[in-house]
Amino acid sequence: MRQDAIADCPPNWYLLALSRDLKRGAVITRRLAGREIVLFRGKDTGAVTAFHSHCAHMGCHLKHGTVVADSLQCALHHRAIATSGRFMKPDGSAYAGLRQPRFPVRETFGGIFVCNGAEAECAFPVPEICGLGQISVAPMREKTLPLPWWAFIANGMDVEHLQSVHDRRLLEPPDFELIDAKSVRVSYRSMPTGRSLGDRVMTWLAKNGVHGRITCVNGTTMLVESKAGNNRAFILLSMVPEGEGTTTLRGIVGVPSHGSRLAGALRAQISAWLFHAFLSKDVSILDAMKLHAPYHENSQGDGFTRQLFAFLRDLPDAEQDFSSSHTAALQLVERAS
Repeated sequence: MRQDAIADCPPNWYLLALSRDLKRGAVITRRLAGREIVLFRGKDTGAVTAFHSHCAHMGCHLKHGTVVADSLQCALHHRAIATSGRFMKPDGSAYAGLRQPRFPVRETFGGIFVCNGAEAECAFPVPEICGLGQISVAPMREKTLPLPWWAFIANGMDVEHLQSVHDRRLLEPPDFELIDAKSVRVSYRSMPTGRSLGDRVMTWLAKNGVHGRITCVNGTTMLVESKAGNNRAFILLSMVPEGEGTTTLRGIVGVPSHGSRLAGALRAQISAWLFHAFLSKDVSILDAMKLHAPYHENSQGDGFTRQLFAFLRDLPDAEQDFSSSHTAALQLVERAS
């Protein structure tokens, strides 16, 4: 189950959908760690709820359900399941001893994030530029690859890879910082040396280099923050384990709005294009890769990567907690019967 002693699916907030993917009254299904999660948006409040995919009553798949007001009506017996998970009778009272397992949901930056662990224990990264005022956002195109989630993290925080593949020259020694037991950070200042359109745009924007900061939070989230001249941006990347060694990479790019909504949206789209051009260089390289930590520390980059892998190995796996809520539901069903 655990390749290279790294958790299959750490407790974290996972970007499962964009807000625009889920209209009022709609129901969609997403996968996390080999299991399905049903998301629906209430018709009255517009709030999003995330349930385990199968009804705790008799196991009907809730993707067939219908949203009624702010509840989800199971297709099998038309019992209404409230956002709390309680099964409600037509008279407004709740069925005793029956509750649908649910997940914490956070809707922000135009995305729907679902937590597979204890909400209080899963920090949600807040980009520094959020303190500057309104933020304009744009989604990245999602990508699914047959790789474990940690391959994306190790690749993204590899400072030697930054120079060799992404055509960046480091202007000063990078820094690796263990912030706490659930987050690490790499900071650097670089200058583009490539001749692609994206590289030329970044060179024009960054006369004194690009200040970059990459923070890995709870393992599967990577917050990339950059400053090029007066231009600041972030990309919040979520590595979503689909199961069987496959990961879907979803991301949201944000920039300060600075004036009109239209201008902010345009800047966000440009930043998303720049990030996409930067990340696209990795796709062919990651194909069929069997990533592991360097066996020896022959460079500063090797040292950083070995520290990163040590951090990743210490992360807990949410698989037991992830399935325990379903087990609890089955126990409730048995007691109710």
